[in-house]
Amino acid sequence: MTQVFNQCPKCQIDLPDGATGCACGWRKRGSKPDRPARESVPCAHQDCPREAILSKRLAAGWANLCRGHYEHHVQLEADEFCRASGLTTRPKQYAYAKDKLAGFGLRLPLTRGAAREPGQDDEERVA
Repeated sequence: MTQVFNQCPKCQIDLPDGATGCACGWRKRGSKPDRPARESVPCAHQDCPREAILSKRLAAGWANLCRGHYEHHVQLEADEFCRASGLTTRPKQYAYAKDKLAGFGLRLPLTRGAAREPGQDDEERVA
């Protein structure tokens, strides 16, 4: 019994008959099966026309949420955490974040320094 070999058009290696790909990365056109179309899942919020991108566990159970409503719920959770932890002002929130990041060997990229006046950086741009 003889085997029929074809050559890979990319690397010229002999391939067995019926091969749809090569180790070099070449794939025969149309060799991938078509992906089935994904059904659109609506956002769980009433009258929201957008498509859900994830499921999130809420107090009432699991909900499929679009990006906007997901960010809304995450912000509500963050606000509740800040209230429960006594982080009622931005300086307290920055101090909390700085303390937590220090535990990982990191630091906040923003520093709260003196406000700069308009045109104060002009000397640096000219030089």
